[in-house]
Amino acid sequence: MFNLENTTFIIPLFIESKDRYNNAKTVLEYLNKHFKTSLIIHEFINDISKLDFLDKLTNLNIQHMTEVITEHGVYHRTRQLNEMLNLVKTPVVCNYDIDVILPVESYILSQYLLSNSIFDVVYPYGYGKYQYQVDRGFDRKKFNKDFNIKSIENNFLNKEISRYGHCIFFRTDKYKSIGGENEEFISYGPEDSERYERCVRFNLNLHRIEDFVYHLEHSRTEFSNSRHRYYNSNSMLYERIKNMKNDDFTEYYSSLDYIKKYQFSIQQTTIVFNFPNPVNITRQNVYSLRTIVKSCLCGEPKDTIRYNFCQKCNRLY
Repeated sequence: MFNLENTTFIIPLFIESKDRYNNAKTVLEYLNKHFKTSLIIHEFINDISKLDFLDKLTNLNIQHMTEVITEHGVYHRTRQLNEMLNLVKTPVVCNYDIDVILPVESYILSQYLLSNSIFDVVYPYGYGKYQYQVDRGFDRKKFNKDFNIKSIENNFLNKEISRYGHCIFFRTDKYKSIGGENEEFISYGPEDSERYERCVRFNLNLHRIEDFVYHLEHSRTEFSNSRHRYYNSNSMLYERIKNMKNDDFTEYYSSLDYIKKYQFSIQQTTIVFNFPNPVNITRQNVYSLRTIVKSCLCGEPKDTIRYNFCQKCNRLY
């Protein structure tokens, strides 16, 4: 088990299907198996919480928030995330989708790069065909016994495109300094793309880990597709923000009501439209948890799972 006590995972969810319940149970048990860390979960509910297994996740420090969704309510994911971000006390925070898992080393490396201020933002997967979509028919019972990502059968893994969603690790102060999540985006929409572009415009130092993200497939409802009533207005908002000049862009984000509510302090931006190719945000690939070195300089032996991350020194070697 690895120490991720410098990181808080903020997880918005609404259990609207059996698939979503199964994925939530698998993903949270996966985190519990491998890490000692903190979670804040904001769950929209109809009446009572569906997360009936949380008390068994003893390695996780969980703060569980619930909110009743009205009959005509919407899945306001960006607001959920901001409410959780406002409560984060750790130096690293992860905006985390309940349907994804990563190789164990991607979590460790993300925390290391951020808690040591090497980068401000880490996308823990490559840009392009770095997403494994895990078909619903995979042997979940087998996986849930040892939570070894390599035990997922190859015939249930489909390579697909990954870009900006899934999960993103931030230095907590930097996430707040760009305004967290834009609450004018409601339900599902292009908020993932806008968030990336905002990181660039606010000149944050980004990094990509060239490895895979595993997305556990699920049925699609209006909470996870483009059929909801806010999708078109979200798309129009995204186009408007993309075309803002620097002064207008900074003024727009500084004036949003939720910025004042959470007392996020917006930093000044210096970049206008020069968005780099997302493939090129990967810096030197020297940050690896795979090495032939057998011990840290402090004498701590290499972890038996193969990672060169010293739990004693909290550093790579």
